[in-house]
Amino acid sequence: MNNDKFLEGVIAREEEGLCGFIRCWIGKCENVNCKLHKDLKCKCGSKATHDCPETHGAFVCGRDLCGSCSCSCRNC
Repeated sequence: MNNDKFLEGVIAREEEGLCGFIRCWIGKCENVNCKLHKDLKCKCGSKATHDCPETHGAFVCGRDLCGSCSCSCRNC
């Protein structure tokens, strides 16, 4: 995934007032002024933009991440 393009999309959605958080295996949240995702933080302290989609058997990791970080469970 191209991080620059990804971040541009997140910023554009925020400017429109849409949440834009990407929930793995579900898709983008397009709620206006979303309270569920607005305060989520990545492990580095930045605003989380998506969660880790890596699967572990029948479960999904789901760790909140920013556009620059990857999860330690992934082989990136």
